[in-house]
Amino acid sequence: MDRFGQAAEQVLGGFRQRRPMRAGSLIVSFFGDVVAPRGGSVWLGGLIQILEQMGVSGRLVRTSMHRLVQDGWFEASKSGRKSYYSLTQVGSRRFRLATERIYGRPRDDWQGEWLMVLVPPGMGDQRDSLRKELGWLGFGSLSTGLMGRPVGADPELEEFIAEQSPPPVAYRASLLDSTSPVLLEEMIRNSWKLGETEQGYQRFIKLFAPLLDAASKSADLPGEVSLLLRVLLVHEYRRILLRDPQLPAALLPDNWHGQVAYELCRELYGALLAASEDYVSNKLVTKSGPLPPPGSGFFRRFGGLDAA
Repeated sequence: MDRFGQAAEQVLGGFRQRRPMRAGSLIVSFFGDVVAPRGGSVWLGGLIQILEQMGVSGRLVRTSMHRLVQDGWFEASKSGRKSYYSLTQVGSRRFRLATERIYGRPRDDWQGEWLMVLVPPGMGDQRDSLRKELGWLGFGSLSTGLMGRPVGADPELEEFIAEQSPPPVAYRASLLDSTSPVLLEEMIRNSWKLGETEQGYQRFIKLFAPLLDAASKSADLPGEVSLLLRVLLVHEYRRILLRDPQLPAALLPDNWHGQVAYELCRELYGALLAASEDYVSNKLVTKSGPLPPPGSGFFRRFGGLDAA
């Protein structure tokens, strides 16, 4: 086994041993990275064959897909004895909102504005669902019933808020010059648990940096392994981003590793891209045949991917 194979097995082997295996989250990562840019629909059997190589049993994949259908991510259909899963309108919107967070360069164009959302009591399960979705979008809980995040120009974020039924009370706010920097720092630390996120970035770098080094020295990467590693790379990065509000640099602690992790993810993703895309084109199918090629938006990920 060559150096890349050894590094790959160390990363994948560690993931296969994890318990509990959170298959639903992995499926969401897979769909968002691989299937959504290629039409958003795939044969369940092909999905199972790939995820089994990551240590997820076919039975667990089926159970997890059923739950994700119930949660509004996907809809199922059949052709003969084969089952196919497609993104719903809700699922497509969720992926669209997540794409910029995962593949976009950390932004530092903050002009001092915050987007605030009031989450009133008395909404029952809808209140919990709204809080969860806002958390995915980087909102922190500032006090009981109040969530917020620093924002720039975020039309899709405001579109999501407007689509809620009924839409919550949302407004933009700016800090007064008299705001205590010490109290602001304490509020940020408590609302977003930045210490845990920083530790996550450090673990991410430690896990994937040796793999990037090995990949950069290999001329011909295997397609299946490249796809598995690419999905796991995005999955692990996404898990950290779910906790990271991607605050502007002015609000982050010193020696923050988020930018380093982004650069590592971008470079390794690029190294795995060609081999993994060839494998997807030859392996995964929809009702009408092979998955279509990815749309042009796919190649804008991480600031621009090589279309070749």
